[in-house]
Amino acid sequence: MSSGPQILYGVRDGELIHVDDADRGQACNCICYECGRPLVAKKGEILAHFFAHEAAEVNCNPTPESLVHRYAKEQVAKMDRLRLPGFTVEGRYQTPDGTVHSLHWRYRPTYDVDVKGAEVESHQHVDVVPDVLISDTDSFSLAVEVFYRHAVDSDKLDKLKRLPFSTVEVDLSDLPVTTSSANLNAALRQVSRWAWLNNRYQPAHQSRLTHQLENAFRITKIQPPSKQPITSNSTIPSRMIADASSRATTANVVNLIAKLKATPMAEMPALLHNLSREVRLALHCHWIGVSPAQLPVHLMQAVTRQSAYGPMPAILWQTGVFAKFCMSGTGPITAQQAAFWIRRVFPSLHKASALYSTANNLNEYSEATFNFLNHLAEQGLLERIRSKRPWDATFRPVASTRAEVRARLLAFPPAERRRPD
Repeated sequence: MSSGPQILYGVRDGELIHVDDADRGQACNCICYECGRPLVAKKGEILAHFFAHEAAEVNCNPTPESLVHRYAKEQVAKMDRLRLPGFTVEGRYQTPDGTVHSLHWRYRPTYDVDVKGAEVESHQHVDVVPDVLISDTDSFSLAVEVFYRHAVDSDKLDKLKRLPFSTVEVDLSDLPVTTSSANLNAALRQVSRWAWLNNRYQPAHQSRLTHQLENAFRITKIQPPSKQPITSNSTIPSRMIADASSRATTANVVNLIAKLKATPMAEMPALLHNLSREVRLALHCHWIGVSPAQLPVHLMQAVTRQSAYGPMPAILWQTGVFAKFCMSGTGPITAQQAAFWIRRVFPSLHKASALYSTANNLNEYSEATFNFLNHLAEQGLLERIRSKRPWDATFRPVASTRAEVRARLLAFPPAERRRPD
């Protein structure tokens, strides 16, 4: 029988097991991982437990380090949950004066992954074979590398980074080759042993922080107010106006208003989210007291930062703002207040980066809203209350009654009919 290093791992039913978990003697039903010959479990009362080849003088001495490494990979694949460390992201931005500013963000103290499936040494990717591939859904989403005697080299790491998922490494390098099964499995559950080699979510978070810093040091350039409404080819949605006109019957709108009043605030976002654009426009026009066909171009103006509202036409949020804040009975408002209301009643708005404030306390939503209100003031539909800083101006209705405001609005010619958009 070989006099080499003691064998602590054997293969039973296709899985590597530690001698601690095997029955004594031939009852272990194990074979050698290296040569495939039968093993016996030597489990006496005094000496340390180990496997030995059943046949005498077998020239086979599996490398202990390789067995520990393989066993650890298989144990990772059997885990039902991985508890991984959170991660920190840093955004950096250099201002024109050469000063470098940084912003840090921590994603949770720990990050749990429920393991739905796992594959040891998967060959589905041609260039690289991860130690373990983990899936938390219906597809693989995490690669795991086991560091026992050799950490991941730069060549393999470069290849892992090209995979469509993240990679973590568990460090077991301090465990001796004689470590017990219980100790190794306990080590796998220590969060401190795990580290991210590549996290595919970090670049997006880093970009977000950098963008936030850039905005924080940017001074918003206010769009010069125009006495004549500024429009673009896509500003006047003729088809939407025509469809809204057909839906703007008094009964339909009154029923909808009654439903909105009866809806609890918690359920309001879901109800508003399901309204079509045409119905929303008809509702706004009802509140203003005009038909969709009567709307002047003053309520469908092209303003800078309109892109913050995504594909939503300017006519939708501008008629909403006018109905809510520009008719009589409302006090002075700021662009920030109006923008907050828009985001609340249009639940589909979810551009997080548009919320980053600039040095003059405007984000992309409030900047677009400020420019719209500023245009209306220049065009005689609002009164502008100036401040030391232009962007701190407030706005209030230009007349004391709704009828007067409506008369001023209808004094302007309606939008031109264009070809259906």
